[in-house]
Amino acid sequence: MKSTFLKTISALMITALSFGLYSCVEPEPDPIGPDVDVETPKDSIPETKEPLLEVRVKSVLQTSAELEINAENIMEIAYVVSEEQTEMTLPAVLFATGTTVEPTETSVSLTDLQANKTYWAYFAAKVDAENFYEDILEVEVKTLDYTFDKMLTLMDTEYMGYKVRITVPDEVKNDPDKYAIRYNFGSLLDVLMAKYEMGRTWAVNLMENGHGCMGWQETVRDTTVYIHPYNENRLNEDGSTYIDPETGEPIMLHLPIAPAEPYLFTAGQYRYGHLDETGWGWSYGSEEKDWGYYVPMWDQNGWVAETGGFTSKSNLSFDAETGVLVTGEEKYWADNSFGKNGAFQALYFKTKEPELLETDFEVIIDEVTPVDAKISFLTDDNVYVYSYMICNDATYKMLVGDLLLGHEEWLQWLICSYYGMQHLYFPTLQGNATVSAREFNSVALDPDNLYHVFVTVIGDEYGSKQKFIHQTFETTQKVMGAPVIEVTAVENNQNEYFAKFNVKAPNKDVVRAYYGADYKREFMFEANSDVKYADLCQNPFTDEEIQMINSDAGLEVQINSTDGQIIRMAVLGYNEEETPNNLYSPEKTGKPCPAVADCQTKLLDMVPQVNSPLFNTLEGEWTATAQLLIREFDKNNNIQEYKLKKTANIRIQNEIPTPTLTQDVYDFYSSYGYDKNATDALYDDYKREAEIFNNYRLKYRNRVLCLGWFDEDPIYPNESRLSLASPFDLFVHSQYSCIDNAQIFYDFGPKWYLEIDADGNVTLPFDMWAAPPMSSWQRIPFFMAAYNPEQNHGYKSAVVSGREGAEGEVIMPAEFPVEIVNDDKFIIKPVMAPLHDEADAKLYAHYPNAIGGWGEHDAQMLRPVVSEITFTRGWKVTASTATSTSREAEYAKPHVVCETWTPAVVKSLTPIKNVNLPSFEQKDMYILTEDMLNSSIKSYLDEKYNR
Repeated sequence: MKSTFLKTISALMITALSFGLYSCVEPEPDPIGPDVDVETPKDSIPETKEPLLEVRVKSVLQTSAELEINAENIMEIAYVVSEEQTEMTLPAVLFATGTTVEPTETSVSLTDLQANKTYWAYFAAKVDAENFYEDILEVEVKTLDYTFDKMLTLMDTEYMGYKVRITVPDEVKNDPDKYAIRYNFGSLLDVLMAKYEMGRTWAVNLMENGHGCMGWQETVRDTTVYIHPYNENRLNEDGSTYIDPETGEPIMLHLPIAPAEPYLFTAGQYRYGHLDETGWGWSYGSEEKDWGYYVPMWDQNGWVAETGGFTSKSNLSFDAETGVLVTGEEKYWADNSFGKNGAFQALYFKTKEPELLETDFEVIIDEVTPVDAKISFLTDDNVYVYSYMICNDATYKMLVGDLLLGHEEWLQWLICSYYGMQHLYFPTLQGNATVSAREFNSVALDPDNLYHVFVTVIGDEYGSKQKFIHQTFETTQKVMGAPVIEVTAVENNQNEYFAKFNVKAPNKDVVRAYYGADYKREFMFEANSDVKYADLCQNPFTDEEIQMINSDAGLEVQINSTDGQIIRMAVLGYNEEETPNNLYSPEKTGKPCPAVADCQTKLLDMVPQVNSPLFNTLEGEWTATAQLLIREFDKNNNIQEYKLKKTANIRIQNEIPTPTLTQDVYDFYSSYGYDKNATDALYDDYKREAEIFNNYRLKYRNRVLCLGWFDEDPIYPNESRLSLASPFDLFVHSQYSCIDNAQIFYDFGPKWYLEIDADGNVTLPFDMWAAPPMSSWQRIPFFMAAYNPEQNHGYKSAVVSGREGAEGEVIMPAEFPVEIVNDDKFIIKPVMAPLHDEADAKLYAHYPNAIGGWGEHDAQMLRPVVSEITFTRGWKVTASTATSTSREAEYAKPHVVCETWTPAVVKSLTPIKNVNLPSFEQKDMYILTEDMLNSSIKSYLDEKYNR
């Protein structure tokens, strides 16, 4: 219509111009005279050609046809396609309702047709702006029917779906109790990842239905599989989405499909074999007599013999013209160990290609720095949504070259695919937007590097019209120096339960910073294991705190601790160019680092001494008896809960003994280069730490030490997490290693206390911030805590926050009451308190338990105590009820007090929360990196295949 409009305007302009010239200029007189006739030569008269329009069928397929056009002296063409033959008499109707075609086009394609059906195409034409071509042409088009000469036939594709016909071999139809065709389907990307990363064969994929499709898919009759957006999830009979009662989530039958997504539909022949047959596959049947296998009918032994049982990446090849993905496995589906030819086919196709979207969408990249860039997306009314991806050049080459088999054009569907959005976090936006790489990525770009920006612009909710944009930019080089951060201790040795530090950037050039705070010995362990201090700084400061760090006063930080401990703090900061400060380990360099400081908490002051006979009568061996909650799965995989009475051996004492060293200890230390004097010096330091513990943990607090706990661990029955090790056990332990002797008295256990007041009242105190853990010498630290089975949560401290919106706090008393029945019996009672999420509600019983981890409410317990604990004098062990709490220590590699010692076993970091800092919200990362891509693939496969 545009060309017709322009031609009409041109003709009018020429006519008007001619009229103007004629009316303004008087004509010259004719030299021959007005009455003389002059004959015009015939050769000078232009020959007028008649308009011509011809249309005929060029080619026909099942769902499309191509028509050939021959047009002469035609200005414009229009056509309509009808499923009924109709007498067309008005060409204006075709131009108003049909599709227009330029006369220069030599053919048109008819799509979205149905197989084995007759259509009629009607063509009209314009000769000029006012006149139509004299005839309306009618062309009959009869589409082909499908010929199902292969097991799999692609019948139709949609933008987000397709139809595949499965033609079952006669052998399967004739013996359906013995054979079946198993099939599944998935994105080609999914198949490639499974083969690249896991070496999965077609046989395994079919056997396990490895593409997240509709359960046990098999067929023994010809079947048409129709996949579309409306059957992605399992539905109820009324068409609503079915919700899994166990998870509360929909059950996904297949992953969403993107337009032009490369897809693979595979099918293979399987036979059923009973359990006593040789073979492999997948068992089924609810009773053992029915157990058997779906056995893929391919030569598993031959494939293993020739390939070693691995699907090599080098065996994969892709022929884009024929749409064949070759893996080298195909030949093993013939002449297999059962003497039958197993049918197999891998059908590659792409869902319907979107049309080109006409849009003025723009991507503008400016303000590029060494670590950042501003990317603006300018859209228009033709754009529905758009998805985008940013990656560096190395990732781009890896992504296209490895994952996408060299097909860069596949990035268009990958960006808006399920995998791209759900696992690589490619964002989808509407309207104009400007993004900063550093803001939405939370890590900087690399300086002096090439980056790619890919955008898939979508015109409607079906993705039927799209535009793909690819732009690049290069980051600049850095010019700024590294920032300086100073960390200093505040109020050293003045507070019992927390350490204070000041953090300052004197050059005021820090834009983001992170800290690590822990016991000094934990930092030393990590540093001796070649872990960089920068890797230990993972707790972020807020923007407001960064402003304080850049101020003259600096930022004061408070870190929770127990008394008598040395807390170390390290800070890692970055300037605008993402250059970090020089953060290093003092242990490695032998010199102090300005960004690292230590602060020691002071020991608690003495309390008035209590003179009670209980200190003596409570000493000795005791048998603790309690009910433990057992959670197990029955044979139907249903969780079962019941209580079981268990006993534990508990030893109560007033002090840590320091026995005289025997010759075998000297001999053992001698094997590591310690003479008698060095061993004695080390043991003298041990005895000093034992004296500190006896005074400040026991005597000055009117407490007795209790050793041991219920040790019921079905996962690690031979290596329990709560087996007992005394301080001297750890001094000669074969696996334990530490920085100094002080750590032994922090780590040993399980240890807990009974506290006696002046009136003879006895309690079991607990507070993770007021005392060392029960035990910290194995996998994780354990703390005495109050546990409630209804909520399956334990409180490790005395006061915890109430539920959101509740006024005040939930008060959890910091001690369990103890009833002394007589000299030979006492009972630990539960503490009564509200549940964690029911502030100001009724009180529930909370029982003493050992709970693992540093979280305030962690409950890493497999079999918790859910009753009072009764103690009777003496250790009365029975095979059916006892839990193991005592052990014989093995002599070990000696620990030392010097800071250059490399431990035999690296202890994990035990992070301590800063009470003043709010929790940090991690932002999503959208700049794709190689590490992120590899991590995403691994996570996806782990989740999908339950690795």
